[in-house]
Amino acid sequence: MASSRLRLPCSVLSALAILIATGCPSGGEDEDSTTGPGSGSSGDGSGSASDGPTASTTMSMPTTDSGPMATTADTTDGCPVGTQGCPCGAKMMCDDGLTCVDGTCEGGATTTGLPAGCGNGQPDPGQLCYDEPTFFGAGSGPRAPLLVDLDDDMLLDLVIPNSGDNTVAVRLGDGAGAFGNATTVNTGTQPVAVAAGLLDDDMVVDLVVANELDATVSVFLGNGDGSFAAPSVFNVGAGPIALTVADLTMDGSDDVLTANAAANSVTLLAASGFGFAPPVNTASLAGPASLAVGEISSDANLDVVVAASGADQLAVHLGTGNGNLTPPTGEGAGTTPVALVLVDVNGDGELDALTANSGGNDVTLRPGTGNGDFGGVIPFPVGATPRGLVVADLDADGHDDLVTANGGSADVTVLFGTGAGTFMSPQTFSVDGDPRGVAAGDLNGDGTLDLVVTHGTAGTFAILLSDA
Repeated sequence: MASSRLRLPCSVLSALAILIATGCPSGGEDEDSTTGPGSGSSGDGSGSASDGPTASTTMSMPTTDSGPMATTADTTDGCPVGTQGCPCGAKMMCDDGLTCVDGTCEGGATTTGLPAGCGNGQPDPGQLCYDEPTFFGAGSGPRAPLLVDLDDDMLLDLVIPNSGDNTVAVRLGDGAGAFGNATTVNTGTQPVAVAAGLLDDDMVVDLVVANELDATVSVFLGNGDGSFAAPSVFNVGAGPIALTVADLTMDGSDDVLTANAAANSVTLLAASGFGFAPPVNTASLAGPASLAVGEISSDANLDVVVAASGADQLAVHLGTGNGNLTPPTGEGAGTTPVALVLVDVNGDGELDALTANSGGNDVTLRPGTGNGDFGGVIPFPVGATPRGLVVADLDADGHDDLVTANGGSADVTVLFGTGAGTFMSPQTFSVDGDPRGVAAGDLNGDGTLDLVVTHGTAGTFAILLSDA
């Protein structure tokens, strides 16, 4: 496993009495970014970051507290004894903050494998600081994770649909970067996606699950403590593979929409006050794999965009405001788009479309025009066979960044956004296994975003805590 190269800031070197020939530019510090491994929802794992707490730990430098400390007055061949890169002093001692390694004093920070500046609790633009991933058991065939506060304690909880054992696993967050034991609820056959919303009038978070082989969704009304009432089941189109919750009818109540892979359609379940109205199906393009809702035209109605993996296109369905959708208009995407997010990444006030394309090993951007369509395709390379996509501001610079879960290369790729519709070079972190989905949120309350990645074949999930 490769590790990143670290360089200490000049301010630290000065404090350690290191003699250097050249200094950092005024007030600056050298900081390399790591490229080595640090290790409403769609069935592919697309989405944006959940609101909530964020994570970082303080990086400490080992010291030795016995014996005399070497001073810079002692030298060996012009190299001050006990200082960085020079021989150790009496009793193998080095200046404060340094460690004697094979007779030479070395900075303790070089053993962390993290870029300079990590561990100070403050995210810096362009800086990635993740601890090694920690793995936990999930159910059989876990799909995209969902981070949401289920028990109103201001901590993010974890929900994972397990397609292999027909359950959804719920783990309550502890606020320290981990989760409690799993509580499972039974679903329909092959649950592949889960979303959260307010599906009744009690203002408690509820869950809805897409059951691919049953052509149904299961609705779990929340009790407010992380538990749920027995599910209600509603029919949708054949092969629901992704779903989202949004007020498409503009009546103040959350509706449910599914993308149906076997039927090449979108189903709307409009909230009726006591459940849902009969399903309304709209034909879409071939192979719906993901969907997103947003206002992409100028009429104030919510619209629906579908990633049609069988057509290598985006299917754009404009909304009428009463729940009806127009027939699809095709917009080019990458090869086999499987995850979709609508977000304004170039700061022009219009929603843009981002898709993770499993057949092209890239993410493509289609800038929104505000007229119900999109501009040209702009590709950005990521890992092999990306399946999950999340958009979040990982380095707290005010710009949206991208994270993909790459099933073919067993890693996640991070691309920092510039705020102008472009992204910096990809950085990759190994997470092993068969990544199927990714979610971002603050798991330990330190103000920076952490990652949760599910592994379909291994039946596990990994937590990557930020160490800003």
